[in-house]
Amino acid sequence: MRRLPKPRTVEARASLFKRVLAFAIDILILDLVVLGPLKKLVSGIVSDGGITATTEFLNSNPEIMNKMIILSAISGVLMLTYFTVLELMVGQTAGKALLNLYVKGKKRITLWQALLRNIFIIPMFPFVLLWVVEPIFLLFSRRRLLEILTKTETVQQVRVP
Repeated sequence: MRRLPKPRTVEARASLFKRVLAFAIDILILDLVVLGPLKKLVSGIVSDGGITATTEFLNSNPEIMNKMIILSAISGVLMLTYFTVLELMVGQTAGKALLNLYVKGKKRITLWQALLRNIFIIPMFPFVLLWVVEPIFLLFSRRRLLEILTKTETVQQVRVP
């Protein structure tokens, strides 16, 4: 009986498709668990008249505007906590785990690396600027700007023949 060699695996940068899909899964989880309950609080405030009517309503009701800002900050902190804690503790979020992706640094990533690489998730200025910058970097360099700055990357195991 011949013994076949065990398949070898190597670490490679995660594919763009897998990264986007993992992020979409994570956002879906956050939408169900974190944002869902907050949406119920906001549903009576947001107008069916569109963004202009909602903006006018909020501008004429500063106390409600302040509550919306606080809810936005709370949701941002909760989402940031999800990504930061999971990547710090187990090296992957639920979406990454489903697609066999994980976060890697030169050594184990630190709290500051995990926090900074995920700061884009906070839905407030200036972090929302990263919603444009991050995908551009990812498309052209296959790494996000915040990954480059934190010296981390999202990788996957690839079988080598």
